[in-house]
Formats: sequence, structure tokens, C-alpha cells
Amino acid sequence: MVQITGDFVITEVKLKNWRSHWDSEFRFSGGTNVLIGVMGAGKSSLLDSMCFALFGTFPALQARKLTLDDVIMNRPQKKEKAEVELSFQLDDNVYSVKRVIERGKGTTKAEIRKNGTLIDTGSSRTTENVEKILKISYNLFSRAIYSEQNGLDNFLTIAKGQRMKKIDVLLRIDKFESARSSTTTLANRLKDNIKDKTRIITEIEEKEDFGRIEKLKKEISETGKKQKELSSRKEKISKEKEKIEKETENIKEGMRGIKEKEREMNVISGMIKNLSEDLNSFGHVKEKEIKERISKKEKEIEKEMKRKEKTEEKLKEVMAKESKCRISIEELVDRIENLKPAEGKCPVCNRKLTKEHKEKIIDKSKEEIKKREEELKEAKNEIKKLEENLDDLRKTIDELKEKRYELYNLSKRIAEYKEKKKKLEESEKRKREMEKEIEKERKGMDEEELEKNQKKLQELTGAYSEARVSMENNERLLMEMDEQLKELKEKKEIFENYRRQIKKMLLISEDLKKFEKALKETQITLRREFVDAVNFTMDRLWEYLYPYEDFTNIRLSIKEGDYSLELKESGGNWASVEGIASGGERTTACLALRIAFALVLAPNLKWLVLDEPTHNLDTQAVEYLAEVLRDRVGEFVEQVFLITHDEKLEDAVTGYLYKLERKREKNEPTQVNLVSSPAD
Repeated sequence: MVQITGDFVITEVKLKNWRSHWDSEFRFSGGTNVLIGVMGAGKSSLLDSMCFALFGTFPALQARKLTLDDVIMNRPQKKEKAEVELSFQLDDNVYSVKRVIERGKGTTKAEIRKNGTLIDTGSSRTTENVEKILKISYNLFSRAIYSEQNGLDNFLTIAKGQRMKKIDVLLRIDKFESARSSTTTLANRLKDNIKDKTRIITEIEEKEDFGRIEKLKKEISETGKKQKELSSRKEKISKEKEKIEKETENIKEGMRGIKEKEREMNVISGMIKNLSEDLNSFGHVKEKEIKERISKKEKEIEKEMKRKEKTEEKLKEVMAKESKCRISIEELVDRIENLKPAEGKCPVCNRKLTKEHKEKIIDKSKEEIKKREEELKEAKNEIKKLEENLDDLRKTIDELKEKRYELYNLSKRIAEYKEKKKKLEESEKRKREMEKEIEKERKGMDEEELEKNQKKLQELTGAYSEARVSMENNERLLMEMDEQLKELKEKKEIFENYRRQIKKMLLISEDLKKFEKALKETQITLRREFVDAVNFTMDRLWEYLYPYEDFTNIRLSIKEGDYSLELKESGGNWASVEGIASGGERTTACLALRIAFALVLAPNLKWLVLDEPTHNLDTQAVEYLAEVLRDRVGEFVEQVFLITHDEKLEDAVTGYLYKLERKREKNEPTQVNLVSSPAD
């Protein structure tokens, strides 16, 4: 009999607004618990909720087939949050896990309690506590218990040649295969790299003479010494050249000074000549005589100006008299013209106007006119005479002013004469001084020394240029040799580096071969250990699952690089299940394999989930499965959850039996009906 240790049992699950579950409550016990219902009734949603309660996720969510918002009820009413609460019993302790999700916010509440006392909160902390208590992670739970549940004979439906790959993924041995493949790829790349680098260093050895490095170093050293000697010589020449250039420049500067003074003296000589000529043109003019003549002219102008003013005043008086005569004549003429037609009163004296009186006034007016015309004639004659006098006075004044202007100019020329005479004297003095300076400076000049210095300077300039060109040539040579040395050193460094790399890569290549071999042996060992553990478990299970003598044992073997499920015939021969087993025997063999997988991969969780296990099973096989689940599985599995639409499996129940119903066409929530319980 198989000994079962531990007593992990899920006792209760409560769902609110979870998918199609509005407010559902389930109780479970040890043994086989069955949930029956048509597709879409909410059976698989219950399994998802149980996984989510324990680990905060479930396979469809992990695979992003669903989001948390998809889990919250949308029909018949859209809800904003959903809750799941799961209770389980372990080692005489009762634990409860509760999680709440809200639309658009994710998990907003998570907690775990032990015997009613809060242990921890928060989604991550709650999951960590569950994994610690159950001693199983979500990944292992989903691989060993929760995944690949559709079809009890799923192992046998996997094509031959693919079973090992599938189980390697389940055991995560596929990671070793990936690592081994990567190692092989890396080893091949290393091999190619070693080949390439070997080719490169061979080419370098054929093309380059690394012995030239020392020779180049010696040549560079000798050229460097020669360069220093040239530099010292160039410096010496430069100093001597600089000294002679300075002396020469001083001589030249003195000569330039003499020439400059000679040019200045020539200018002064020209100036003296011009000034002398200007002074000769002045003749013998007396300044005092000029001043007296100017004073006399001033007085004459003043006298004539006064006569002019008196004449202008007299002209104004006569012109006023002439104007007055004209006006008087015009008035008298107007009076006569006004009297001729007048009658009655006189327009002049306002007396009674008679013919005699009119004629008397007219005659008197005519006499007055005649008298005024005589006066007007005299005035005109006088005006003419005065105007002629004014014209003569103006001409006289203009002539006097012209003569005065000439005298002023003559006075200015006398001033210029004095200034030029003074300049002439100064220029002659400066010329005499410069002649003395030039004579003195010429005595200090040595033209032979200048010629000698210029010749020496020419020789030094040639020597300096020769030294500079030699240094430039040596500098180029040094640069070329340095470049060659640098290039040789770099190639040698590459050569040595590649040699070290090749040596290191050869060691790595050997290590990779060992590692690849170790990975392969590890895969083989893990598969063998897994197969041994599975076969050991199935060997102990088989007598309980199959109490008949047709097949005495069951095993998982590896043949032709793949797994094969085999039964041992009563005669002692092993044969594949696909070739010899009936439907019921095939179902029992697959169930034994599934239970063994679960117990080997998760020994702390003696728990089995069968989701629609009757796929591909005939009626007899279904009945046989129900019998095995009811009478035999309980010996080695604490708790079984059977999800099915097949009502024949009601006979498998040893725990709770629920029927889930839902009218999908009306978008109604799931109705949970308890059919039977262990207490019935």
C-alpha cells in the first residue's frame, strides 16, 4: 500500500463577480470532488480562480490570453470589482487567502490568514507566504498539477519523437538542451575564430620582419643624436647671425639717419631759395608811408560818406515835396471835375452855388494847379541834380575804398615779408647746423665694416639654411622611422595578442567540449532519474489501480530517443500501451502516469486536477475511470478535482458533487447546485 504523508486539502472557495459567477460558494473535501456542467457553465473559471487565489495568476493570464479586467463580470451586469477567497487545511491549520481586483486598477487587495489571524497583506507578500507554506512555486504548480489537463490520454496523443521534447519542457530539461545548443554554436564560432586568427598570424609572420624593431630603434637613436648636433650648430649660427645683424642694422640706421638729414637739408635749401626770390620781389616798400596813406584814404572816405548822407537827406525832402505837389494837383483837378456838374450847394464850402461863384472857384483852382505844376517841375529838376550828385559820390567812395583795399594788401605783404624774412634766417641757421651734424656722423661711419658684415651675414644665412634643411630632413626621417617602428610594434602586439587569444580559445574550446558533454550527461541523468522516480511510483501504484493479472506492471521507457509508456504482460514481456491495451487499460495506464508525474514533481501537494479527462474515451473506459477514481485513487492522492460534462463520472464522487448551470443565451450568471456531499 502507498503511504501518503501530509493532509493538504482545499476546503472552500468563494467567488464574487468572477467571470460568470455572481456569488458562488463551493465546499470541498478530501477524495474526488466533481463539477459537472456544459461548456461555458463556469467550471474552468473555478479552476482559474483557485490558481489565482493561491498564486495571484493563472495560465491564461500569464499567456496574456486574458487580462484581469476580462475576469471581472461583464454580463448580465458590468461589475467594477471581483473577489475570490480560498480556504485550505494543512497540518491541522486552516488557512484562507483572499484577493480583490478592480477594473482598470488590477489587484487592489490581497491577504492571507492562519486560523483567522492575519499573517500578511499585499499581492506579492501573499504569494510568497503561500509558496512557503505549500513548498511549491507557481511554475511548478502550473507544470505538475494545472497544465495539460484536457484529455487523460494526452501523453499518448503526442506524436512519437515529440514526447521527450514535451516532457523536457515540463521538467525544464529543455534549458539544458538550449544551453548545449548554444555551447555547440559558441564552440563552432571559437573554432572559426581560431582558424581566422591562425591565418592572420601566419600572414603576419610571412610579411613582417620583427627583427627590424631593434634595428629601427638603433637608427632612430643615431638620427636623434645627429639631430641634436644639428640643433646645437643651428643655435650657434643663429646667435652669431643675430649679433652681426644687430651691428649691421646699427650702421644702416646711422646711414639712413644721414640720408634723411641730407634730404631734409635739400628741402631747406629749396625753401631758402624760394624765400629769397619772394623777398626780392617786394622791393623797398616803407611800412610807415603805407600806414599814413591808409589813414589819409580813411579820412577821405569818411568825408565823402558824410556828403553822401546829406545829399540823400536833401533828396528825400525834395522827393517828399514833389509827391505833395502831385497830390495837390490831383485834388484840385478832382475839385474842378466835381464843380462842373454841381448845382445848389457848393461841394467845397457848402454855400449856395451860383454860376459866378462856380466859375470863380474853378478859375482859382486852375491858378493853383498852374502854381503847383511850376513847383513840381522845380522839384523834378532838383531831384535829377541830387541823384547825379549821389552817383558821383558813390563812384568817388568806391574808388577810395579800392585804393584803401590796395593799401591794406600792401600792408599784408609787408607782414608776409617780415615772416618770410624770419623763416629765411631760421632755415639758413638750421642748414648750417645740419651740415655740421652730417659731417660729424660721417666721420663715425665705417662703410668697410658694413660691407664686411654684410658678406659675413650672407655666409651665416647660407649655413643657417643648410642646417635648417638638414634638420627638417632628419625630422622627416625620424617621423618615418617612428611610424615604421610604431606599425611594426602594433603588428607584433596583434601577433602576440592573437597567439595568446588562440591559446586561450583552445583552452576554452576544450572546456566547452567538456561542458557540452556534461550538459548532455546531465540531461541523460535527469531523464533517467525522472524515469526511475516515475517508474518507482507507478510500480507502487499499479497494483491499486489495476488489480488484475493481465498486466503485472507499468513503466516509462526511453526507446529510439523518445519516451514510450509500456505494460508488462503476465509472460514477462514489455509492450507499448498503444499496441496491446484495451480502452479501460489504456485509461488506467495514463492515469497512473499522470498521478506519478504529480507525485514526483510536487511530492508536498498530493493533489490532482482532471479537466475533461474523457476526451477520446469510449463508454466502457469512462465507466472504468469512474471506478478507479472512486475506489482506488484515494490510496495515494489526498484530493482530486474532476471537471467534466459527462454525467457518467458522477459515480467517481467520494467528496462533493456540484452541477453548474447557466443559460448563456440570456446572459445569466452561473447557478451552482450541490448534488451530494460526504455527509449524505
